[in-house]
Amino acid sequence: MSRKLTNVEKDKIYWGTLALMLPPEGIKKRYPTEEGSRARLSEVRWPDGPQCPRCSGADVKQIQKRDEFACRRCRKQFSLTSGTPLHGTRISLLWWLRGAERIIEDQYSSPIGWNMTVQTFAKFLGVSYRSGFKARHRLLNDMRDGGPGFFRSLVCTEKVNLPDHVIPNSTDHLKWLFQVQTERVNERFEAEKQNRASVE
Repeated sequence: MSRKLTNVEKDKIYWGTLALMLPPEGIKKRYPTEEGSRARLSEVRWPDGPQCPRCSGADVKQIQKRDEFACRRCRKQFSLTSGTPLHGTRISLLWWLRGAERIIEDQYSSPIGWNMTVQTFAKFLGVSYRSGFKARHRLLNDMRDGGPGFFRSLVCTEKVNLPDHVIPNSTDHLKWLFQVQTERVNERFEAEKQNRASVE
């Protein structure tokens, strides 16, 4: 009989599941440009086309020069990031997505008590310590178990199907996650190795 999991183990299952939902090739390859990242945000936020955040109207026009939209019903002007955690940020969407991926992978793979420091995260994003602190806090708060999940919805593009013989939130679940993650890492390593060989 499978023993009861500790809270730490349950947390590992949560973040490990998110890690499996990341693009297998990585965010950098899936969305290599700012334009691609914006297209992903638009796809998630407005699957049926731009919608006014004030009146929910779909009759909007795009203001090309300002990269904004205008609602014909209530006349509100808004952007792709209006009303989202990204509004007003100076960090590009491209790096927000990569940062979210990095947080998920770190939360799952790091030993207990050894999660990535703010300094390391800020350096990864190429921003100041203060900006890195705010970004890290915003991402962790959003993507935690029970959090709003805005960034989670942007980067977690894949579905995870647990095998029928594996009981959810069990030690077998934890072992299965580790096995699948190990296989994914090995596959990515081999793919990168082949790419380097082809270039040489």
